[in-house]
Amino acid sequence: MLGKSTLLVMVICMILSGISFNAYGNDKILIMPKELVEIAEINGYEQVDDFYNLPGMLEPCYIYGYKEGDQENSAVFWVKKKGGESEVYTCSLCQENSGTSNI
Repeated sequence: MLGKSTLLVMVICMILSGISFNAYGNDKILIMPKELVEIAEINGYEQVDDFYNLPGMLEPCYIYGYKEGDQENSAVFWVKKKGGESEVYTCSLCQENSGTSNI
C-alpha cells in the first residue's frame, strides 16, 4: 500500500510534468530548435512537419554556423509558407545582427 508521502510525490511529479509539457505547447511536435521555429513564424513561415516522412537516412532540416564566426549566430533551415497547401519549400538563411534575427 502506498503511503501519503509517496502519493504526494507522485501527484507533484504528475503536475510538474504537465506544466513542462504545456510550456512547450502540446499542439505541435518540433522537428527543429524552438528558436528557429519562432523565427520562421514571425516571418510568415512554419516548419515542414513531414520533412522526415521520406525513405532512407535524412540529415537534419536545419544547420547552425553556415557563416564564419560564432556557430550560433547563423542558421539555415527548411520552411514552408504558413497555410500553404503546395509542396513548395524555402531554404531560409538566418543571421543575428545586433541582437535581432532576420530571415
